[in-house]
Amino acid sequence: MASDHIQRFYTHNGQTKAQGHRLELTREDGFLSGAQDIFDLLGEAGKKDTDKGADVNVMELLRNAYKAISRSEKTISEQKQRINELESMLTFDELTGLSNRRGFFEVFTRELDRAKRSKGEGGLLIMIDIDNFKTINDTYGHPAGDECLRTVGAFLMNEVRAMDTAARLGGDEFILLFPRTNREKAMKRAQQLALRLNSLKAQWKGTDIPIYACVGLRNFVAGDRIEDIVEDADAALYEHKKKRKAKRKAS
Repeated sequence: MASDHIQRFYTHNGQTKAQGHRLELTREDGFLSGAQDIFDLLGEAGKKDTDKGADVNVMELLRNAYKAISRSEKTISEQKQRINELESMLTFDELTGLSNRRGFFEVFTRELDRAKRSKGEGGLLIMIDIDNFKTINDTYGHPAGDECLRTVGAFLMNEVRAMDTAARLGGDEFILLFPRTNREKAMKRAQQLALRLNSLKAQWKGTDIPIYACVGLRNFVAGDRIEDIVEDADAALYEHKKKRKAKRKAS
């Protein structure tokens, strides 16, 4: 702590001649927490005295330095907090609390790099689309549509493991990453998730709004390109939507 340095410095030095030397205080971890010129700390009156070689009370000098350092560290802390908030805004979806497109693909890229380096297990990518989202918006209004998105987001957040990633790509499109999972286990999880997802209902002004979702799956292994994985999952999602549409027409 800077205050500890002040006490030790004062104990060892008492009073000293101030002759324009530079004062630096270093924390226990070696980080230079602040530096002030003695003249700056004393002000104009002190500067005149030090020009004459007068004694300067080091304890008072260091107290002033500590105050300046504390203000500086508070500013740095506030700046770091603001940076963290901005980074969070860049990688998370405000409506659902999930990762956004940017955040998801940063994680996915790192995961593919890890799998390639370690030659470990790949995983499964799941793309999700709310099939009746337009109908919900047209029938109940866009605020109800937003509530459906939040409902899906909360569901997905509850479904993922610590190593998984759930994200909203935009609109009514979501995406899930199940890394480090063999094909059989990943497919079983995906099937169970799809069943539960299609039994979801959003609560809106006393009304239960059913949510119907289409999914597209793509297993991946170390060495697969991210563009190919996403393209194949998207194609599988499109096929699911076509089949569901044809089934509705036939019924």
